[in-house]
Parts: sequence; structure tokens; C-alpha cells
Amino acid sequence: MGEPALMNAAVDESPEWQKMKAAIADTEKGLALFLNSKFGEAEALFAKQYQQSLYHSLGYSAILFMKSLMTMAPEDIRNTLDIMETCVKLSDGLRKKESMFTMAYWTTTTVQSLAQMTTVQRHAQLIYAEIYILKALLTILADEGAGFVVVIKEAFNIRNSYLIYKDFSSFLKVIADGNSEMSIEDGGTSEELDNLTIDA
Repeated sequence: MGEPALMNAAVDESPEWQKMKAAIADTEKGLALFLNSKFGEAEALFAKQYQQSLYHSLGYSAILFMKSLMTMAPEDIRNTLDIMETCVKLSDGLRKKESMFTMAYWTTTTVQSLAQMTTVQRHAQLIYAEIYILKALLTILADEGAGFVVVIKEAFNIRNSYLIYKDFSSFLKVIADGNSEMSIEDGGTSEELDNLTIDA
């Protein structure tokens, strides 16, 4: 039947998206501070809002993840995993809720379902995938005696994250091929992925 028809979408001017855009700019500032060795300033910037803001939570998780890899100190790792769990909860709360049928059959998001999401929901979906990758990697690396069950669980989380990214890749390809009138600001092009990988 060919590519699914995508919904036409106007530029997202919702208060939620405007607030998220401001958080993205703030997060870019925080990461710039971190990369310029201003670690204390970066942590202070994120610490103020990480419990309420999805992007501040992601930025905080990212810099603490890097710090934990450098120190491998148990206290740093525990703190980082706690912050990551906050990010998981924030992103999950903003994602589009899946139907019981979808959850029962372990199906991933589709191009059509991504097109029907709001800009904020798409960002939340990608951050959900990204934070689970970081969380899984840190959990495995930090636990030298990680049991088989732990490794399998985290591998499953990484796989689910990969599938989400794969779905977004297909979504962007459909748009790039001219099958949608969605605009850049609506989050339907690579700008959305650029915003979401600023911590890479």
C-alpha cells in the first residue's frame, strides 16, 4: 500500500513546546559549560530544574554519566542512576500512551503513530530511548559481577531503544521523500534528532 499518509501539521506553538525549546537552549548552555571544564557551573545549572524539566534531567544525566565513567566511584554511580531514573519517569510521563493491544504484542512505534504525536511527545519518546541506553550501559559497567539476569534485562532495554531510533529513522525518511508537509519546527525533520543528541 506504499508509505502511510502522514498528517499535515502546522508549526507547533503550544506552551509545552515553547517551554521545551527554552529548556533545550538551557541544556546546550549547560553542556557547553561542561565541555569547557566548568563542571561545577554545569551541574548547578541542571540541578535546579532536573526534577521538573525533561531536558535538564537528560543533560544532568549525561554529564553525570561521563563523570561516573571517569571516576567509577560507587557514590557517583548511584547518584547518576538516581538522576537517570528521574529522567525515565519524566520522559515516560510525556510520551504518547500506547494501547493495551500495542503493549501486549511488543510492537514499536510506527511512522503513522509518530506522525500523530505532538512535538513534545516525539522528543519524550526519543529521550526515553536515549536515557535507557545510558542507564543500561552504566548499570552493566558499574556492576563487575553483573548477573545473567541483569545483563539480559539491560540488553533488552538497549534493543527497545534501538527499535525506537530505527522507527524515527524511517519517519524522517518518509518526510525527506516528500510524503509529509510537516515543518522543521514541528519536529518532523533531522532538527529534532539534532536537539535530542546534543549530549552525545
